[in-house]
This record gives sequence, C-alpha cells and structure tokens, in this order.
Amino acid sequence: MYLQNLVQKFNAKLGGVNGMVSLARALTSSSTKDDI
Repeated sequence: MYLQNLVQKFNAKLGGVNGMVSLARALTSSSTKDDI
C-alpha cells in the first residue's frame, strides 16, 4: 500500500517533469512544427 502510493507520487512527479520538458521543447522549437 505504501509502496504503491510512493510509486504513484513518483509517476506524478515524472509526468510533471515530462510535461514541462515537452512544453519547453514546443516553445523553443516553435519555428519547426514538424513533430506536432
């Protein structure tokens, strides 16, 4: 139960980091929108 909660928090934090990275990537590469 505790381990599952810990994994869930870790996944949430990882998802937040991935979201920020993708957002930053989208902002920096606004000139090349080939991958969108």
